[in-house]
Order: sequence, then structure tokens, then C-alpha cells
Amino acid sequence: MDGIIVINKPAGMTSHDVIAFLRKKYKQKKFGHTGTLDPNASGVLVVLCGKACKILQFLEDTDKEYIAQLQLGAQYSTDDIWGEKEKEQPIQPIQDLQALLRSMEGKQHQLVPKTSAKKIQGKKLMDYQREGKEVPDVYANIEIYATKVLDEKNLIFQVSCSSGTYIRSICRDIAQKTNNLGAMASLVRTKVGRFQLEQAESLDQ
Repeated sequence: MDGIIVINKPAGMTSHDVIAFLRKKYKQKKFGHTGTLDPNASGVLVVLCGKACKILQFLEDTDKEYIAQLQLGAQYSTDDIWGEKEKEQPIQPIQDLQALLRSMEGKQHQLVPKTSAKKIQGKKLMDYQREGKEVPDVYANIEIYATKVLDEKNLIFQVSCSSGTYIRSICRDIAQKTNNLGAMASLVRTKVGRFQLEQAESLDQ
């Protein structure tokens, strides 16, 4: 089988789990994806199979779109609620989330989460953290194209951004800018390039 499959990855599975599932289902080894989606996130995972794997190099830097939820009141080791809780403090209400998000649009130097696969001196940041060593600050050049608040009360928002953008970092930065502690509470990837969530199929399908 050759081609592109757009999967709606369920939360609780790694991107590698999805590839392993497809290899077993179709009894074929040649599968790859265009960009990892965190295990606790759901949404669009673009999978290439067979001869289509040859186009992977042209799809890896594709723009993305996400819907995320921010949770205030605590800081976590991973910048999302699935990490180790490090600190807590009372919540300061955010007066205008849309204005704050708009101020973050454009090109920027984003501080990468300490629990990530980004490498420095050939070693992943998450490995420094696991070994109890000091994790060096690593920054990535990213661009946020557009933002939109979907639910002000529950701090749910949409972000359109360049490849390599960490939504966990955006959540952390929103909290810091409002004198809060905060972390990402949920994440759905709604778009990868021209592939949208509406086109995606579940693994059952």
C-alpha cells in the first residue's frame, strides 16, 4: 500500500504506537509520520506509507494549527499537567486573554520545555532531566501566525503556528505574563499543512 493516511490520533497513544498499529494491521513495514504528536494530545497525525515515505523530507516543516486549554494555579516539570507538580500559588484572573495572545503573534525566540526531545550537545533535554542534571535553556525560532480565544472562561484557545512551536511553552508564557503559574491541560492538533481534522480517520475506521 502506498499513499498518505490522515489519522485522528487518540490521546493516550504515542505517534510510534500509531505506526506500530498500522504496520501490524496492513502487514507492511514502510510507514512514517510528518511530525510527532505528544501522547496526551489528540488530533491530526499525517502518516506516509510505502513509496509515499520518499516525500517525508518535503513535509516535515509544515505549519500546524492547535486548540489548547490552559490551567492556572500550578507549575509542572513538563509545562503540561501530566508532569510532576513543582509549585502552586493562588490564581490571578486574566482580564483579556485575546489581547495577550495577540501580543504573542509573530516571530519569536521560544524557550523550549525542559522535558522535550530537543537536543543540545547530542543529548535530549528530557535525558538531562531524567538524570537529575541541570537542564540548559534551549530556544527555538518559531512564528505564531494567528490566535483566537474559543472559551474565555475555561481558557481554551486556537493557535496557528510554524512547525517546531511548543504549545506547552505558550501556556507557560501566558501564565508568567499574568503573574500566574500555569500549564497546558489539553491539546488537539486540528491541522497539519492542508490536512485538517475533518479529513482524519480514527484507527477503528
